[in-house]
Amino acid sequence: MKNKKAGGNASAESGAVRFLTVPPEAAGMLLSDWFALAGIAFPLPCGGRGICGGCTVTLADGSRVPACSFTVPKGGISVRDPSPAPAAAAEPSSTPRERPDMALDIGTTTLELALVGDGGATGRSVTALNPQAVFGADVISRITACREGKLTAMRTCLTETVNSMIHSLSPGGARTIYAVGNPTMAHIFCGVSPEPIGTYPFTPVFTGTRELRAESGLDAGRTVLLPAASAFIGSDITAGLYASGIFPGEDRDGPVLFCDLGTNGETVLKADGRLLCASSAAGPALEAAGISCGTGGVGGAVSEVYDAAGGAGELKYSTVGGLPPAGICGSGLCDLVACLVERGVITADGRLTSPGGFALCPNVLLTQKDVRNFQLAQSAVRAAVETLLATAGIEAGDIASVILAGGLGSRIRPSSAVRASLFPSVFEAKIRQSGNTALKGAAACAADPDAVVKLEEIAAACETVDLVSSDFFASAFIGNMRFG
Repeated sequence: MKNKKAGGNASAESGAVRFLTVPPEAAGMLLSDWFALAGIAFPLPCGGRGICGGCTVTLADGSRVPACSFTVPKGGISVRDPSPAPAAAAEPSSTPRERPDMALDIGTTTLELALVGDGGATGRSVTALNPQAVFGADVISRITACREGKLTAMRTCLTETVNSMIHSLSPGGARTIYAVGNPTMAHIFCGVSPEPIGTYPFTPVFTGTRELRAESGLDAGRTVLLPAASAFIGSDITAGLYASGIFPGEDRDGPVLFCDLGTNGETVLKADGRLLCASSAAGPALEAAGISCGTGGVGGAVSEVYDAAGGAGELKYSTVGGLPPAGICGSGLCDLVACLVERGVITADGRLTSPGGFALCPNVLLTQKDVRNFQLAQSAVRAAVETLLATAGIEAGDIASVILAGGLGSRIRPSSAVRASLFPSVFEAKIRQSGNTALKGAAACAADPDAVVKLEEIAAACETVDLVSSDFFASAFIGNMRFG
């Protein structure tokens, strides 16, 4: 990054479209560097290596350029504001406690913070995009950034964003925060480099419960990071299993499949008393971070797409907060793909028949590359499920219930998940959507001191199945690339 000041950050509105004025003083800088200096959270899915096109922005003249390689010209330039439309602000907490307990879910793409009420129930919550997206969309990119000496910067931008979320819920700060996240996010959160997770034998620096106080950088009396199971199964999953009532031991109601759909695609199969776990490298596509028109589940994100005309006419959609569309998030993407597969706009082998891409609405244009990225993600999830079933020696039809967790899992339509080939059709009637179980599990720890111990027992019982070295997974991954 060149050592120049960002200069002004004036914005102008043209209808519903906002433009930012990049001043003449920024001439010679990369546009992505100016965004960073101006404090504008802007994702660089490939870490700024110029290979994905995911940072493309629109200039005032209508031309589109990749921010990571476009140099601000002499005299400055006007660029369309890349920030998603803001969600409605959460009202400050009216809890009688000056510093309430809170639960924090540190997702690779999205952060969620919630107040914890009586009995460990989650109350008012607020979400935000993980600002670490400027270092890359997935955990591999974040690990690479740490290897390049950017750990402190990644941790700082995260804690600053979380502090803003804390104060939006409670201006006085928090008493105790119970935090969960995948192992890479947990390491960065603690200021510990996750580099060992990125290379064989994939050994995390820590997996157990950690308590942070002043060193956390958060406006909280203390912060408790809950236990993970392995380098690939984090505390978001152990907390999710706890909240879903999935413990090692007797299967009274038959085998249960737990899926947290997201960047890492974690899946847990409880069968014969065992907890078999796998994390498929689905990449960010299921959370739409690797999609050209994608965004997190924030205000203005297209979160639902449906075919109200039975295959004729335009598709309908709805957005988070009812705001003008600012992109599409994971649930909307899955709906859109399912609808287009149903209509034949996307063929069984993933070819998009609509020339130039499929335009759903302003700011949402699905391209052929987007469809391919989604295919890779859905096939990884489906192959992971099949690998766990094969490891346990059971069939898909033997599953008694399928629990979908996480932000995507709470919004995705079961029918869309099946039509988009994430799951076999036999699962559709068995799917139960449980919302953000990671956050619910974290909140439970505020009300029940024994919950942390139970989470540690769950973590110890988890058996991680290595998909990287599995020939079965490799074969299933290739075989599940087709839709339908």
